Amino acid sequence: MAAKKLGTMCKELEEDLVLYYYGEIGDDEKLRVEQHLGNCLGCGRFIEDLHRLLPQIARPEELPQSFWDDYYRETVAKIAHQRGQKF
Repeated sequence: MAAKKLGTMCKELEEDLVLYYYGEIGDDEKLRVEQHLGNCLGCGRFIEDLHRLLPQIARPEELPQSFWDDYYRETVAKIAHQRGQKF
């Protein structure tokens, strides 16, 4: 199975496009990127690919209840140990 590849973007805008995707770009830069996206098919595809692929890659791991039970017991034991108490 072939790996999915992000679209090809203008290299000079790569950082701005990623910041734009995450909403961490200033208003002036955002306007400049949006104007560029209106005229550049490659950068538009890159943004579409980020929207499509990143949620699949960065999916949070669901941990079983047993993990949280163990985590709680270990945390309580560490706190008790720090306080000089027995658990």
